[in-house]
Amino acid sequence: MIRKLLILVMLLCAYNANAIGPFKNVRSVAVNPNHSNIVLAGDDYEGTYRSTDGGNTWVEVFGQSASGIAFSPSDNDIIYINRGFKSTDGGDSWIVLPNMPSGKYISVNPINPDELFVSSGTGTIVYYSIDGGFTWNELDIPNGSGYSNAQYAPNGEGNIIYVTPFGNGIYKSTDGGQSWHYYSTDGSSNVLQIDPTNSDVVYVGYYWPSGNDDYGLRKTTDGGNNWMYLGFGDHNIYNIRIRNNNPQNVWVCTDNGLYKSVDGGDSFSHSYYWLGKIKDCSFSSTSENTIFSAGPELARSLDNGESWAGVGISVENRIEKLVVDRSSNHHVYATAWLDDFYKSEDLSDSWFSIMRSVKAFSFDHSDFGDIYVIYLYNELFKSSDDGFSWNLLGETPFVAAFYCVSSLLFYACYDDVFYRSSDGGYSWVARQIASDIYVDELMVDQASPEYIYVGTNNGIYRSTDSGDSWLISLESDGHLQDVEMDPNNANILYATLWSEGIMKSVNYGQTWSFIHTGPPSIEKIVVSFNDSLKLYGISGDNYLCRSIDGGYSWIRTDIFVGNISNHSIAVDYWDDNFVYVNMLDGIQRIYLGTTNIREDNSLPFEYSHAQNYPNPFNAATTISYTLPHPANVTLDIYNILGRKVKTLYDGNQPAGSHSLIWNADGFASGVYFYKLTAGEYKHAQKMMLLK
Repeated sequence: MIRKLLILVMLLCAYNANAIGPFKNVRSVAVNPNHSNIVLAGDDYEGTYRSTDGGNTWVEVFGQSASGIAFSPSDNDIIYINRGFKSTDGGDSWIVLPNMPSGKYISVNPINPDELFVSSGTGTIVYYSIDGGFTWNELDIPNGSGYSNAQYAPNGEGNIIYVTPFGNGIYKSTDGGQSWHYYSTDGSSNVLQIDPTNSDVVYVGYYWPSGNDDYGLRKTTDGGNNWMYLGFGDHNIYNIRIRNNNPQNVWVCTDNGLYKSVDGGDSFSHSYYWLGKIKDCSFSSTSENTIFSAGPELARSLDNGESWAGVGISVENRIEKLVVDRSSNHHVYATAWLDDFYKSEDLSDSWFSIMRSVKAFSFDHSDFGDIYVIYLYNELFKSSDDGFSWNLLGETPFVAAFYCVSSLLFYACYDDVFYRSSDGGYSWVARQIASDIYVDELMVDQASPEYIYVGTNNGIYRSTDSGDSWLISLESDGHLQDVEMDPNNANILYATLWSEGIMKSVNYGQTWSFIHTGPPSIEKIVVSFNDSLKLYGISGDNYLCRSIDGGYSWIRTDIFVGNISNHSIAVDYWDDNFVYVNMLDGIQRIYLGTTNIREDNSLPFEYSHAQNYPNPFNAATTISYTLPHPANVTLDIYNILGRKVKTLYDGNQPAGSHSLIWNADGFASGVYFYKLTAGEYKHAQKMMLLK
């Protein structure tokens, strides 16, 4: 009776037409074995997504991340997801499996979709179900203990099963698990993959390497009797994949990228280094050249791994920094934390990636010639040809903000620490700025580089001795949204404060005063390179704004930039009547020399939201948003695992401004996300609970 009730409880997909797909740190990806256009992927931030056009567009399946996804080989409409969900119609609707274990490795019987294994790869228990995932038991092999992975042989009609224990060796059954035989693998293994055409050919790998031949990748061609070592002893191996229609094509997902073999593992080549840590990859038997990889982003190759491009979230929603080249070539650059480094050579009409997985970048501000980037693994690269080629200079500290004063003098920040290198990045000196802060922005007086400013969650800090000591310049108690230095006069600084207005300093940050309190409210701000009185900004309701009196008064234009996760704006260095801004329809170059003025009305024009305040917070925080018309509103709280832990509101609300308070007493410290749904509008935002 319970099972019948569970079958009736269907989680119908609440598809969001505006969803843009898997974000960063993608954990898993699975392509329908016989329909290459159907792809599912799960990430660390938003949840699990499905594409029906080969990864070009995505819709959200549900708001929980998936680290394990498996299609049934005998019925591709049946899909299992390790967060306790099952679909029997290709992903249109989902059944709850409340007792399903959360292991990332799922293996479905090739002839019976109701039989499957789930395992973590790093634990000591393998679970199995024989009723489609509703009930589960622990695998028990006589005289064995502690199992990390289990897999059905794809061509074994459900009878051939391999199981890796937590340590050396492998177990094999040829009668569906009735009896078992143990083989030594000459090394430890917890990752497993069986050749789809020959069940005697098996690959095993190991997570947690130690840099010797006891670990790494191994292969047998005689069902486990003999094993050969294939390398990777110094790498974490997360997954091994083999193409169904070409078993010589073997892929290894590691902490150093994705590796490819075209000769059955005899040799491997790096498919693409810039992808960084790759947790999974997947392909379809109906497409010989298409492959998806899950890592810092979801990437797709259309030429069997020779080249890659990110898919999922669109460029404009990721961008956190826009920079206009001040040399004569009029190029524009854009990037975000741990994302692609993009370049446009045609005034933003088109963009292409010049490096992947970039943490931070900076021009050499002494002449705007060379470009420096800090890559995923804290490596410092330099380009002297506008990003077409890169030279590795060395390693840097773990940083989030970076500024190059000259080819020898670099500044960087991460959390509450400031770093300085005076020898071109070869050595670094660390100084703590203050306790319990994290740095968002780093600014330097290029003419007097001993003057440094950082924007943090606690306000603006200032150093006058090249970062050796720091004092608070402007305390904002979590309200600081943006900081800007006048490029024409470094003693002038601007700060935008959430719900308060714009503050200005004219004496290098020694004192501050309010110059504008709205309307319109200004969140992002930028100053012209040619005229200190000309400022541009983005309002709290997502419209472009302009000031021609140094920020004291503002007009709001009729140009709506859209409700997106991150807004960036930059003035064109060569013509300050133009700005570059990331919008819903891409990064655009907008003319603001003359503009229409839209007067503020009592009700908002569009949906808008604000970062919860305070953030980080202890015990309670306020989430504010506006509605342009009455709507059915839900506001849910999710933990870092993507599980919903609280619903703050679920009901109808009138148009106007609204605020809800989350009292987090009883919740553990950590990262949480709130997700606002109002009609067709959806938005998720990260927040930090610190106790």
